Amino acid sequence: GEAGPGSSVPSSRLSEMLRGGLSTVVGVLGTDSITRPVESLANTVAGLNRAPMTAFMYTGAYKSVPASPTITGSVTKDIAMLEPVVGVGEVAISDFRGSQIPAQELATLASDAQVGGLLGGKAGVVYCHMGSNHQLMEDLWKAVGISGVSYTQIIPTHVGRTPELEKAAAEWLAAGGYADVTANADAPRVVDSFIKQGLAQDRITVSSDAYGSLPKFDAQKRLVGYNYARPNLLLRFLNSANIRSHVRDDELRESGRCSFCF
Repeated sequence: GEAGPGSSVPSSRLSEMLRGGLSTVVGVLGTDSITRPVESLANTVAGLNRAPMTAFMYTGAYKSVPASPTITGSVTKDIAMLEPVVGVGEVAISDFRGSQIPAQELATLASDAQVGGLLGGKAGVVYCHMGSNHQLMEDLWKAVGISGVSYTQIIPTHVGRTPELEKAAAEWLAAGGYADVTANADAPRVVDSFIKQGLAQDRITVSSDAYGSLPKFDAQKRLVGYNYARPNLLLRFLNSANIRSHVRDDELRESGRCSFCF
């Protein structure tokens, strides 16, 4: 955990996810890919798939240098050959906890993921954790230009983190990409704003970030608070008034999808 030994967030709990209205989940690693390696995430996903749950996962983690942590030794092989692996992530961008990879390396990662997706019949996306550093989403734009992959192959998440990042995400959506909003208290406003701007609703996604750590840092990046996200956040989001005004009841019943952090 980001607060030191003994601070790891709890592992995912099936009962909590079901009470939160979730039926399909996607597991990811974050800051800690050392004490919680990708193999352990795969084991958790396998266990969930034996329960009344559909579970997928991303290979990799925040860190991607010298290489993203994988099971087979290759992002492309993991996606192509391992059934539940649908992409790579969360790759930390604009965040001091990431590897500070240049656009060229992000482009390579996007190409490798898409090739894995082609071979495995999957999406093969790069799921990017977006921090609040000043460069925002600049490297995502550059990576698309370098690699030639579609905007839909690189998915930024936590895009409601700051007003500047929210604006950048709106531009990404307008260009044809996806953008993922974390289901916190501000998420209904962010999604409502995207919809009112006329951006494609089928490319605006919302995830609970269940069991993901929620550290609070001061201006010097010192940890001053620590918590973790709960699985019921997505259900709360769907029941908010300004989201209900945009979504039909039958669509709400089919929306039990989230990402969880192991």
